[in-house]
Amino acid sequence: MSVNKLLMFLGILVAILASLCDAKICVAQGIPSGCKYILDLIPPPADPNFKDQVGSFTDIAAHPECFWELASNGAPLTAEALQSAAVQSALAAQKRVNTTQTGSPTGSGGTTSATSKPVTPLSLATEYGGITSSTNAQTITLQAPLDGIPRALATHGIVPYCSSPLVSIANCVHRRALDDLNRIAVGAAMNTAAPSTKSSGAATGSAQGTTQPVSLTSLGNQSPSLASVFTKITILKGQAKLPDPATVNAAPAMAALAALKPYLDGNQDYDDWRFCVLEKLKTASLEDRVSVFKKYYVQAVSVLLQGASVSNDCPVNPSRNAVTVDQATRINQRKNFYSAVESYVAAAELLQANFDNQVNLAAASPVLSFEYDLNTPTSQPTNSTFKLVGSVGWPKPATTAKVNSSSSGASTTPWTLTYNFGASIYNATPASTIPGASVLRDIQCGAELDRNINSSKWPGLLGKIGDTTASLTYYLQYQSSPSILNVTPGSPLPGITITGLSPSAKQVFASKGTINVAQFKYAFGKGTNAKFPIAVTYSNRTELITHPTWGVQFGVTYDLSALMGTGSSK
Repeated sequence: MSVNKLLMFLGILVAILASLCDAKICVAQGIPSGCKYILDLIPPPADPNFKDQVGSFTDIAAHPECFWELASNGAPLTAEALQSAAVQSALAAQKRVNTTQTGSPTGSGGTTSATSKPVTPLSLATEYGGITSSTNAQTITLQAPLDGIPRALATHGIVPYCSSPLVSIANCVHRRALDDLNRIAVGAAMNTAAPSTKSSGAATGSAQGTTQPVSLTSLGNQSPSLASVFTKITILKGQAKLPDPATVNAAPAMAALAALKPYLDGNQDYDDWRFCVLEKLKTASLEDRVSVFKKYYVQAVSVLLQGASVSNDCPVNPSRNAVTVDQATRINQRKNFYSAVESYVAAAELLQANFDNQVNLAAASPVLSFEYDLNTPTSQPTNSTFKLVGSVGWPKPATTAKVNSSSSGASTTPWTLTYNFGASIYNATPASTIPGASVLRDIQCGAELDRNINSSKWPGLLGKIGDTTASLTYYLQYQSSPSILNVTPGSPLPGITITGLSPSAKQVFASKGTINVAQFKYAFGKGTNAKFPIAVTYSNRTELITHPTWGVQFGVTYDLSALMGTGSSK
């Protein structure tokens, strides 16, 4: 894939997202998100379901989250928040756990990782340094799970998300579908800089004393090139998925929700307000619904909590009781109703706290993935790598959540073990003139032990730089076939000088053997959108060079979910 094709693909993706972003979707129009979601569910007046949906929209007992957001001037507990809280929790946990692969695949010229991780997030990473390769390179890696865009749409409230047992949603994106899409991730890594620059020149004119003009020409490929494309498929997830809301105790919240209705039944002020909004919506066009909401629906707060009357231009409610309720009764009704709404919100917060805790528990569950890498290294034959990648964390978080607990994933497991088993093959049979060459290029295995370091428990500078992760890795690669280099007669290889080469040689090969790699890595930015891994690596040899080497690899990774509105602002 060329750079132009990659840019074309990104341009098409942006165009698709832009086409989804019409005025109704992308402009909040001053309506609280919880209310806007319910308003968007109302079909056109000609639709047979119009009457039922309009009635549901004005039923405070059915949708207290909209009323609560209006009454509390933008409290975070909205319908949209309830629907997307599980998405946020999963993404926050993903930022903190050590089961995510953010940079280039192992084996590429620019990578900070000696092992692969099973879960691939929506990320953009740039890295520098080779671990098993003989020359360092700089790569940019873009990778994403297939559920990235649907989750972003659900988090923004553009499409409903089936997550909360407190909200009954029609035609929503079910969490199980997103879980299935999350099992598959794709990515591409590109070389952005050649490891060295070489030039050849020729005199272009006559010498002028001790000077002479020349024309210089670059040798080798200096433009960006595709380093690899890869995909990961999760085979076993165990509990590493969003838990079913049925497994969370929703009884207190549902009981509090049911308790709202008695305080509304027989409330004349509420009946008048509801009749007014219903009548106004029946005659309003789709474009005028926002105006109806801003003028009439918002009066629910003053009517139910302050005892105000509906607007003078509201139609008279024909079913209004002729008996006027005394002021003391109305005040008591308002107090009881407000108390009932507060009970619902507190119960909903407890429910979501327990839900978030289950997400954190899922983050510690064992995961097993299959990874395929199509590698296109510079000046080498292409090869395919097949890997089984597993990870497990311990100890698991506590199973008891508290009210108002954060979904930041702070309780995720401190220790994580990642392991790899794989093999690499040449995509074409090597020349028979290469002794010991076969389609099987190498077999490999590795293990990485990660430790999360909580900055709040450390004094001094370490406590001020934020949470970090320390990692120890051992990697073993047995080269069953010699490493092969493609050469062009008369043109040097980037970063490699070979003397005594036959003018007719098109391929060269090195001695095969066993590669042992030990690595210590320290990653800054744990739990944030940006991460900065720095690694020091020792190897007894590389794929081409048969003596020990030391190397330093470093990188920067950014969580693209933050740009799409599905991540935290950290």
